[in-house]
This record gives sequence, structure tokens and C-alpha cells, in this order.
Amino acid sequence: MSTTPTIGPYEDTGHPSSRISYRSVVAGTLCALAIEILLLALGAAVGLTVTASEATRGTARNVGIAYAIWLLVSMCVSAYIGGWVAAVTARTIFARNGVLHGFVTWALATLIGVAVVSSAASGLYGQRSPQMAADASQTLTISAIGVWGVFAVHILSLGFALLGGSSGARGEARRIGLPVLRRERPRVPPPSTTVPTPT
Repeated sequence: MSTTPTIGPYEDTGHPSSRISYRSVVAGTLCALAIEILLLALGAAVGLTVTASEATRGTARNVGIAYAIWLLVSMCVSAYIGGWVAAVTARTIFARNGVLHGFVTWALATLIGVAVVSSAASGLYGQRSPQMAADASQTLTISAIGVWGVFAVHILSLGFALLGGSSGARGEARRIGLPVLRRERPRVPPPSTTVPTPT
């Protein structure tokens, strides 16, 4: 007589013995990078179209500011989707495990993005003009503002990645009809050490 296994209220459906699925992290990272590239391409296409129709210095400046804001939005959206995909494909029902999947997915996507941007920036730095080298103080000021901007963007995208992972875990728990749990097992009180007295 065969019996159908049941899912306990404190058992993770996807990985009961592991907090994280690396295949799910890779899947979430790929989705995050793909969404990021798609949104950046959309923003660049709109910005170039506007600049080409009205090529003035003020228009170019406004387009640059708008594209910086679009970069922030696109990174937050892609980080959220990446964290959500990682948690859902891992089939975790615990909010904490979902957050962990979102964090690792964000970390891997960030490392890949930094490696690509650093490679491109090093090539541009090698081709700088003498005029740029002469304005060293102005260049340092702009660089400082840019670094602070990068820091803020990554902090915000991290928050959205954690939120996406948590949302994915909560959605998976609701899908199979289980309550949303924060940790794997309930706190079990220690066994009683009282020795019964003989009568």
C-alpha cells in the first residue's frame, strides 16, 4: 500500500536540507541581467531619439539626467525580478530563505556588472585627452559624485532584490496553501530533566 508524502508545516518543499539553490541563483542572475540590458537599451533608444530631434546643450543635459534616473529604476526593477525568480525556482516557502536567494542573486549580478563596466571604463581612461588630464580637479569632483551615485543605486537595488526574494517565497507558500514562515523549524522546548520520584 503506497502512501503519498505530505509536506510538513515547517519543511521547505524545494530544498529541505539546504538554505540555497545555486541553480536558482544563476537563473535569477541571468533574468536580472537580461531585464537590465533590455531596459537600458530602451532608455538609450528614447534618449538618442529625443537628442537627435532637438540637438541642443540643454536638451542633452536633461536627457542625461533622465537617463540616470532611468538607470536607477531599471536596476531596481531587474534586481526585484532576479530575486523573485531565484526564490520561486528554488521553491522555498520561507521568507528568510527567499531573502537569502535575493541577496546572493544581487551579489552575483553586481559582480558581473562591475566587471563589465570596469573593463569598458579602463578602455576609455586609456584614451583620455590632454584636456581631461589638465582638468584633474574637476574630473575628481565628477568622479566623486559618480561613485556616491553608484553606491546609492546599488543599495537601492539590493533592497529591491531582497524584497523580490521575500515576495517569491511568500507567493510560493500561498500557492501550495501553507502559511508564510520566517524560519525552517519552530522553537522546540528542551526536554524536561526532572527525575520522577519513586512512590
